[in-house]
Amino acid sequence: MEKLVFGLHVNSNINIEIIKKSLLFELVREEPTELFYMTETGGYIFIANYGSVVFVDVEQDKQTLILRSIHNLLEIKSTSDFQSEKYTIEIDSKKQRRVLFNKIILTSYEVDNIYTIMFSIAQSIALGYYSSRSEHLLEETRVYTTQLETKGKVDLKGRQLIQYIGKALNLKNQIARNLYIFDTPQLMWEEQSLDQLHTALTRELDITLRYRYIQENLGIVQENLELFKDLSQHSHSAQLEWIIIILILIEVVDLFVTKLIH
Repeated sequence: MEKLVFGLHVNSNINIEIIKKSLLFELVREEPTELFYMTETGGYIFIANYGSVVFVDVEQDKQTLILRSIHNLLEIKSTSDFQSEKYTIEIDSKKQRRVLFNKIILTSYEVDNIYTIMFSIAQSIALGYYSSRSEHLLEETRVYTTQLETKGKVDLKGRQLIQYIGKALNLKNQIARNLYIFDTPQLMWEEQSLDQLHTALTRELDITLRYRYIQENLGIVQENLELFKDLSQHSHSAQLEWIIIILILIEVVDLFVTKLIH
């Protein structure tokens, strides 16, 4: 027996309280940062406040309705361009529990196992979202460093530079605010088999490596931003120096002309 898993990142933040008041499915597990529902047909829905929504064994039409409801409640745009991932859960009592590429093999369809899988996939989706944003930011930085190499200057000044710095800082702050997504829930600490499943999923989904990759990207961006800021300040200082020199020259010429006239 196989169960399909589909998850996506719908926003940088989901208001859990608003969702809780609106979705009428059976609430299996509730935390300040997440909601875990079971549908009337035995499927599951996991919603994390850092923006991830994961479905297990939920029909496509119902997924669409739920996502549309979340869009309307939170006033967010369509999820067509957002990070998404698909997996398969295979239930087979004769096989050993394993975590493979895009497939998780379980010996039984127990709710705690499903929760652990959905929790880990929600983490992975959020990391994919932040990884994509950090790569885009790094690519923008490469454009400016190429300008520095070929032109000897960067076309990034004033308000544009400030906005670019703000974009980088905002992304860093979002990641810092959501660092708790890498914490292991108490349920998994208390149950060894769940902890082992979570560890296996973390390893297969490259959770730790991808987080480190994002931090390295942001570190590179920050170093370049510091350089661009220093260059901008130096350019501004040089302009002020030239303005002062020109004013002094004008004053000297004016004084010289005045003396000649008299």
